Amino acid sequence: MHHADMGTQPPITMSNEDSAASPKQKAQAQASKEFEAMEAELRQEDNLWTMMREQMTSMLGMMGMFILTIVLALFIRPWYDIGGLHAFGDTGSTQIRWVALELVMIFIFTAFILMLAKYKKDWVIKYGIMGVLALALMYSTVPLAHMMMIDLEPEPFAFETEQDLDGSLMAHDGFDGHLISKLTGGAGTWGDNVTYYENNGMSENAPAWTNSHERFPAGDGDRIQASIGEGVFTFANGAWVWYVDSSTGETIDSYACHEWQTNDDGENYSTFLMEIGTACMLAFHTNDAMYIIDEGNFIHRFNTFDESPGLMVKQATWRLPVGLDAHLETAHVEVLDVNKVMIAAPNMAVV
Repeated sequence: MHHADMGTQPPITMSNEDSAASPKQKAQAQASKEFEAMEAELRQEDNLWTMMREQMTSMLGMMGMFILTIVLALFIRPWYDIGGLHAFGDTGSTQIRWVALELVMIFIFTAFILMLAKYKKDWVIKYGIMGVLALALMYSTVPLAHMMMIDLEPEPFAFETEQDLDGSLMAHDGFDGHLISKLTGGAGTWGDNVTYYENNGMSENAPAWTNSHERFPAGDGDRIQASIGEGVFTFANGAWVWYVDSSTGETIDSYACHEWQTNDDGENYSTFLMEIGTACMLAFHTNDAMYIIDEGNFIHRFNTFDESPGLMVKQATWRLPVGLDAHLETAHVEVLDVNKVMIAAPNMAVV
């Protein structure tokens, strides 16, 4: 019995400590697997391609925004070009100093935004962005509205109608009045016909009135010039100055710039008026006086009298500014007030 008992193996028993360690090891193993999975996920997230795929929507949105902004800027640029509304002038955008200024201002703006974010001023950033968006909308929607509603392309210049007139243009009276002169007569009988066209009268060859005046003893080589006054037009053709009613063309008064002399043989000949000494090149009437410009570019004032037609008495003489060659040619002469006259020559204009 004893030997039989010695040959049998005693039963193996597990302690409470070993029994409790088994679930713990299982939990540790499970935690290790989860940690490895997390590490793998983190490694996958750290992959550049994965990060780009996650941000692809935002990146594409920003790219589309920039493309749309550039296309919009190119579309509305003609509006700014025509209006001359460039920030730094027509050539400012290509000058380094202005480009550097823009870059510095961008840095300052970025630093200001970062400072606001650091000090938790989110509300300033929010309303600031709203203000920037409002400016951007104004700078884009206003030109867009003009581009869509107004044709900014200039129409090519073309004459609608053409009308040949027998004469030379002397002056304009505002936008709708035109004075045309025509030389008439022949040697010894030269004269001037002045025709006034108003509104569409020139295109329809329908003059408002025509005024005729003698030119003799001046010849066909002398120029005739006109000046615009308050209700009157004044003309000078070298030998005569006269002014007419602008509404009817009726001659109000006429004055000779010459006088007749008799030589020893009893022949009459003409000379320049002694008070002037040259031909009358330009004249204008205002404030009961006739102002005459001679060939030396001097201006003479002659008092006139309603009760004595044709009579003028010299009062004063002045020298016109050097360079104002009103005696040679004028573009426009107009009496602006009783004490003001504008004289515009090809190279200078004075009042």
